[in-house]
Amino acid sequence: MVDERPDLLSLSEMYKVAGSYGKGTPGYDKVMATAVRYFPASPAALNENAVNAISRKEYAKAVELLEKSEVTAKSAELLTTLGVAYAGAGQYDKAEDAFRRAAEAGSETARHNLEEVRQVIDQL
Repeated sequence: MVDERPDLLSLSEMYKVAGSYGKGTPGYDKVMATAVRYFPASPAALNENAVNAISRKEYAKAVELLEKSEVTAKSAELLTTLGVAYAGAGQYDKAEDAFRRAAEAGSETARHNLEEVRQVIDQL
């Protein structure tokens, strides 16, 4: 169904199908990428795809996914994930900015990551 008529599935149904493949498998990744295409305003689906890319060390893919979404700027969680992707790609100034924005939006994780990325920047 996901391959033929994804427009007939809800986001919840896509998560169930993705889960049937197992996290980290090509099938899971394909279904989650489809979920983002059909539900671009879903922070959860967007974050899941970005985190999957980061786990595969595909930092540029995660950055691209998060930068092109209008949802990212409104979500502390997505900004934090964007910061992680930038840091993984060695773009520490951009990581610092993303973590700062996420921290300002209330993310304690981003606050911690901001301190750490600033230490990295100071050592460069």
